[in-house]
Amino acid sequence: PSYKHMAVPKLPTFAKIWFLLTVIICTWDASFVLLRPYSLPGGKWHQIWKPYALYITMDRRYGDVNDAWVATQSYLNLFENIVYLMALFSSGATAFVLGFSCSLLTAWKTVIYFGIEIVSGYQYTGHCTPAQFWTGFIFPSSIWIVAPVIMCGVLLKSWAAQSRRPAESKKADAPAADPKVAHTAAEPARRRSQHVVEA
Repeated sequence: PSYKHMAVPKLPTFAKIWFLLTVIICTWDASFVLLRPYSLPGGKWHQIWKPYALYITMDRRYGDVNDAWVATQSYLNLFENIVYLMALFSSGATAFVLGFSCSLLTAWKTVIYFGIEIVSGYQYTGHCTPAQFWTGFIFPSSIWIVAPVIMCGVLLKSWAAQSRRPAESKKADAPAADPKVAHTAAEPARRRSQHVVEA
């Protein structure tokens, strides 16, 4: 089938909401890291990031201003935010490719975060109790693996479904021909045919 007659796929509403929430949350997270020490407890801007006072007691990487990885991750967060916004303001294949690619980036970046912590011998989380480790570190961070992977599936399924849907034909929009008008238009031709036969 010709692509000219296919509908332009649109991002599903669920994806748009998730992308927007991601931009807001990751901007808040990245700004906390990049604005340390002012964002840390005792800093002049800490009230904006007050919940982090508890989080940095479980994941001490966020409290270590000399850790290069958490800063790198934060810059990647800001880059991802730009891509998500581009997806939100794009259409068709561009929006899907941007959203899908960036979702994969978000998931793999979080896998790397976990990997570095494991390989380092749990340098920043080894002090946690099992409850703190699972509820304060593993669970909230795993959201950034599970949700983006689910989003990739949602985008693929939506793209496949919408790509098979033909665009509404202009002919379908045209008003149906009036049988009376068609009969009237054909009457002179019918009469001429009769004259020819009689002759």
